[in-house]
Amino acid sequence: MTDLMNRRSFLGNVIAGLAASGLLAQVRGWAQATTNANGLNLPIGFQSYVFREEISQKPQETMGRLASYGYRTVEWCSPKGYQGPFTPLVKYSGKELKKITNDSGLETCSCHFTWNEIMNDNSLAERIEFASGLSFPAGLAFNSTGDLFVSNQAGDNITKITTNGTKSTFISGLDTPNGIAFDSTGDLFVANTAAYDIVKITPGGVESVFAVLTESSSLRIAVARC
Repeated sequence: MTDLMNRRSFLGNVIAGLAASGLLAQVRGWAQATTNANGLNLPIGFQSYVFREEISQKPQETMGRLASYGYRTVEWCSPKGYQGPFTPLVKYSGKELKKITNDSGLETCSCHFTWNEIMNDNSLAERIEFASGLSFPAGLAFNSTGDLFVSNQAGDNITKITTNGTKSTFISGLDTPNGIAFDSTGDLFVANTAAYDIVKITPGGVESVFAVLTESSSLRIAVARC
């Protein structure tokens, strides 16, 4: 508790100092200007581990309160793997936690597991099922016409969301897709994590392997907007 209060006091002092100097308004204005200039409105999220005590005791109430603060996404910790303060949440399946999350006005962006969960063959299938229940997006990218493409790791597919909100499956049959990015010609490149390769998908949906990487490679695509 003391450590938490020290952190809060530190953040409070920093914010107070920025406000007194006028820098806070400048930073806020710069952030808004940058967002508006690029036409982006990216959600702010949090990790459940940070609020583990509150979420475990009152999941719906706490998640709703965090959503009211402006948070839009949450990265879950595996309750069964981390136990401790997460023990009260072990009884929930991935689908049930997804419903609690969505009913609170939040979306699940990812979930992380302990090393033992991943390496234990006896529990791996169960953990995959849990993650599938959460069904979280991993990567986001816009094409030149403003359509949003979302990689869904648990569903092994890419979802296309048009500017008017219409959703459709753009490509399926991938292997834990992660980061995604478009090139200047409109081709979509996907970090196909579990297959250790980069997949290229044309605007018409034609799929091909662009590059094969080693298992030690880190498959993540960074998107830069120039």
